Amino acid sequence: MSKFSIISERDQLIMTAINRYCWAQWSGKKDALKRACYYKTVGHRRRIFWTCELCGRTGLTREEVAVDHIEPRIPVTGFDDILSWIERTLCDAADLQVICVEPCHHEKTAKEAAQRAEARKAKKGKAKRKQGRKG
Repeated sequence: MSKFSIISERDQLIMTAINRYCWAQWSGKKDALKRACYYKTVGHRRRIFWTCELCGRTGLTREEVAVDHIEPRIPVTGFDDILSWIERTLCDAADLQVICVEPCHHEKTAKEAAQRAEARKAKKGKAKRKQGRKG
């Protein structure tokens, strides 16, 4: 187990493999991308563009969009276990959204990380208060 993580080395390897191999080809991800795409003729070529499902921005290329989980893969309360993480990761297209990387995805990710940090801080403070009463 790593020094600062509650996740075992084995679970980290599983998570890495799922992110690299399974998530890249996941049918839910492909369905979400199909839902948000449209075709436009540019010059003499037909090109695919995407629309951000949060801000409504159009004309985005594949590099400018991210497939994001509506409900975070790691909840605000923290990491549960590897099986719940897999279920949240490999979910249906209805639980995914296609959003622009800048600014929507960065803002959403930062907000979720801040909520998790705040929950950890509150949990740590609660544990210290409980320990103080015992001593």
